[in-house]
Amino acid sequence: MTESTKDGKPVTLTIQPGDTVKLPDGLGTVTFDSLPRYVALDLRYDPALTWILVFALGALLGLALSLFTPRRRVWLRVWTEDVRDDESGETRPRTVIDAAGLARGDDSGLQREVDAAVQSAAGRSPADPSTTATPTLPRKAPR
Repeated sequence: MTESTKDGKPVTLTIQPGDTVKLPDGLGTVTFDSLPRYVALDLRYDPALTWILVFALGALLGLALSLFTPRRRVWLRVWTEDVRDDESGETRPRTVIDAAGLARGDDSGLQREVDAAVQSAAGRSPADPSTTATPTLPRKAPR
């Protein structure tokens, strides 16, 4: 194949479909017959995309849950001690439950959660009003 040049530069030809042009230096002719149309399609199926979507939505749900649920901590310390009965003078065991709660910021439901934890530890239902947690100064538990 030979390159056609004019004044040391490559020859540029502009033609449209159906045109015929003579090449310089008697190298022949070029005919632009047609311009066939084509398309390249890349079809692909990836079965992992469904699982990726499920786990991404699960991660977003977990993040939303951690951001919008109140952060509370409740501790219970339970031990038994012997107490002397004033009327009979006998010593009997008594179960003592210390409870504490911590919330991040103001949390109006924290006392309700501490009450429910104490009642649950005492074997009562949370709806039973006979036992409520009363705030007291912390004391050291016997070991």
